[in-house]
Amino acid sequence: MAAIASTDLTLTIEQQTRAGNQKRNRVKIVFGNGTLTYPSGGVPLPSKGSFGFGHNLDHVILIDADDASGIVWKVDQANKKLRGYIQGVVVSAAGAATMDDFALDTAAEPLATAVSVSFTNNTGAGTKYLGKLIELTTTHAPAAQTLYVEAVGF
Repeated sequence: MAAIASTDLTLTIEQQTRAGNQKRNRVKIVFGNGTLTYPSGGVPLPSKGSFGFGHNLDHVILIDADDASGIVWKVDQANKKLRGYIQGVVVSAAGAATMDDFALDTAAEPLATAVSVSFTNNTGAGTKYLGKLIELTTTHAPAAQTLYVEAVGF
């Protein structure tokens, strides 16, 4: 499958504000179709002109970083990319005290991998730590994403 390229992003400038020489544009970014895959290192952002700037794009700030898809997006300012992260789960071998194995439902949650999560009989009730966010792999093909950013430049 082909990876998402900067040309696969649709940018719509929704609001422009000017303060002296500086412009602040609220921009809607739409990308992903469930077939294009996440590129290694992140989704490349298009040129400054796509954000409404002729001379300089100082920085991009995500206003809404989660499209309710389970992917949390962050801007990699240095590399001009959007990087996607999902919740990680640390899985070790099942022990003798395992009560049950709960398979992750990959049909209901397409970002889940086909593993089982086990809880031991001493786990008890309460919130459990599932691990840090992990970056998407190049095998992920995100469904349609809609993000909103504030782009600053002139």
